[in-house]
Amino acid sequence: MKKEVSVLLCAALLTACAEGESSSQGGSETAGTSQSTTTIINVLPGSEEDGTYNGVTYLFQDGMPVLSFDRRYSKICDTYPDKTVLVWALDTDVRFEGELNEYLVSQGKDYVICFDNILFGADLFGVNGEPVSYTVKLDSDLAAGAEYDIIGSGGVYMNIDGFAGTYRRCADKGYFIPLGSYLSDTEAGKKLYALMPEKYWDTLRIDGSIYGFDGELTSLKYETGFKLNTSLVESEGIDGGSFTGSYYDTVSQLVERCKGTDMMLQFNQLYSLAQECAPGELVTQCVYIEDGKAKNIFESEEAVRLFDKVCEGFVSGNVYPLNATTDFTRLLAATRSYQGGGFIYEGTVTSKGNGIQGQMPALLRFPDTAPDIGFADTATGIYSGSEHKDMAFDALATVMSDPELNDLLCFGPDRRYEDGVVAVTPESSFNTLGIENLLLRSPRSDENIAARDKLYKAYEQTDAVTAPKELDLSAVEGQISSTNMTVINIPVFFPGGEYSTGSEYLEELNRQLYSQGLQSIIDEINLQLEAKQ
Repeated sequence: MKKEVSVLLCAALLTACAEGESSSQGGSETAGTSQSTTTIINVLPGSEEDGTYNGVTYLFQDGMPVLSFDRRYSKICDTYPDKTVLVWALDTDVRFEGELNEYLVSQGKDYVICFDNILFGADLFGVNGEPVSYTVKLDSDLAAGAEYDIIGSGGVYMNIDGFAGTYRRCADKGYFIPLGSYLSDTEAGKKLYALMPEKYWDTLRIDGSIYGFDGELTSLKYETGFKLNTSLVESEGIDGGSFTGSYYDTVSQLVERCKGTDMMLQFNQLYSLAQECAPGELVTQCVYIEDGKAKNIFESEEAVRLFDKVCEGFVSGNVYPLNATTDFTRLLAATRSYQGGGFIYEGTVTSKGNGIQGQMPALLRFPDTAPDIGFADTATGIYSGSEHKDMAFDALATVMSDPELNDLLCFGPDRRYEDGVVAVTPESSFNTLGIENLLLRSPRSDENIAARDKLYKAYEQTDAVTAPKELDLSAVEGQISSTNMTVINIPVFFPGGEYSTGSEYLEELNRQLYSQGLQSIIDEINLQLEAKQ
């Protein structure tokens, strides 16, 4: 098999995308490509041996070059001539592919794996200047006859894609095969199924069938909290544990504490803060379901109160918008998202984010009730066009159920364990979300040692999956894409001098949302909800 790798035409765009930040909703919305590579612009042409293509060098965090799919596939075929080479399509580069294959061979497997980051070297502007997301590239590759065996559904690119989740989309398009017989009749499947909580599998059922595996646990929605500047907390005599209560209460306390001082606050991703106030289940960036009805998040009373309070802080001079500069030494708190139910570090972490250096306590708002569990946003499954489906499932199940192998892929062969955690920092780990199992791999040193137990408990604490997992939003994909584009402008234009109150801003935002088809989205969801009653 040979798969062509297109040439990157705009290195600057890839660099910007690679540094983008994910949405707080389960990691399903993403700004761009791999989290595990660094793009460097070279003056000299370079060569494939050092990872250079068209003047752009692709390096892993530890400086190792990222080689193209064609180069690696050919090498793997030559190294293992008696093995079947399975191709795993995903949206990130996998650092320890060679070590993975050595491990598989040592376990007597008849196959090895070659990962294909399908956005590697891609022209992100696409055809006729249209931008390209992972799903757009996946569609075009499959239509052109790409020979994949395992497919990661990828994340939703908010400024390009017009659907709610990629897992449902891949299943609806026929890219994935049902996994029921594999999970019940094969040893690898039985091991994998028993490893995960039953309610986890419920989050993956479409019309009763399971089509993929979600190692990222995107069914566990993220909570948005705050990290505090330790030096300010100490010098100002602030009780860091005093900022508690509802999310609005926490924001209000922070704003009031900063008034009359030179301390500043940063509220990133304001659309996700509004979603924290929505009392029902999130469906799109704008729509939630409460009492069986779809509603606009930005018309909720809770969101209006929150935006008014944030704007009040801006007017008082204590809240700054993302496109402004400030003295970061006087930044008291900045928002930070954590996966609900677990992997929350409750001590101090070394942070370089937002210009704040040194040790910072991660202060979070913990929900009073069980964490929100919805339908899985992303998943990895077996491609329906694969010629090696049985091997492909065994490979996926092995990677996702073998603790040693999962730790190898996330942290490398030189990892050290100390008191039950992997002694690495976030900057030195290779925690590629497309291939890790959060309920299996070891916690990092910056994570709570009981992280896995918390994640299990998050599923156990919930009576049922709350997301309307059978919704098909393909009829309003265009409207969802347009409204998403409007929503992500919030951090750019609010808070700002153009709006005197949050309510005034929300009036304009809602006017734009409805002009982009928000009512059609709400109507479509309500029609489907009524039909299911």
